[in-house]
Amino acid sequence: YNTDLIGTENVDKWEDALMENKTLTELWLDGVKAKEIGEQLKEKTKDRSPKLTIYNYNSKGTSTFEESNNDAIAFAGAVASLQHAAKEKDEIWKETIEAMSTGNTNIAMKFDFDSNGPWSGLTVARAIEMVKHLPDTIEALEIYNSKFGGEFIETVIEKVKSFRTLKRLDLDNILVGGKDEGQKQGARLAEELGRHTTITTLAMYNTDLIGTENVDKWEDALMENKTLTELWLDGVKAKEIGEQLKEKTK
Repeated sequence: YNTDLIGTENVDKWEDALMENKTLTELWLDGVKAKEIGEQLKEKTKDRSPKLTIYNYNSKGTSTFEESNNDAIAFAGAVASLQHAAKEKDEIWKETIEAMSTGNTNIAMKFDFDSNGPWSGLTVARAIEMVKHLPDTIEALEIYNSKFGGEFIETVIEKVKSFRTLKRLDLDNILVGGKDEGQKQGARLAEELGRHTTITTLAMYNTDLIGTENVDKWEDALMENKTLTELWLDGVKAKEIGEQLKEKTK
């Protein structure tokens, strides 16, 4: 990214190198003429074996999600493009998430918001925007270590409504906070789950979205839902709540 090690004067050397190399499977480019050079390298290596996926940015800094959307592996890898754009100005960020929203590939998307991970520094506002722009066709959504609060979880719940092919939802170490705000949001999630027609697996680990104050809502949701076949629980009172749900749904 943003280097003078590759350019129009030596792109022919890079073409030869990429054709000769037999282990490289991904090349990420950003900076001056990244799109132009990336397209030239794509054309040169289109028949290469093993396949080489090239992620290049245009002059405004947005990644080529439109091309990645046609390839599940490439699109999954393009999550790195989101991480890169998250550190850029608003114009680049918004263009990137808007491009992502056009995806039509059935893949799993995983977001680990650990403070020491690649998403460190992501604001609540951008986290919410990203969830709003997730493609409606993903098959699994995994969210880990979120401390973005109630509005973020509300956005996740609203987005679940629009997912047309979602089969798995993992919420791990998700703490909404507040005295009972987590269980209020959890009751909303339970209500949505009751109506959902594609989810088969739900995992909730170390979260305040389920507890003794809203377990009755989860009982009703599990009885209403006709597609869910697996529920994974861990954390505070998970055994007690799990046994209660087992008894209700036996």
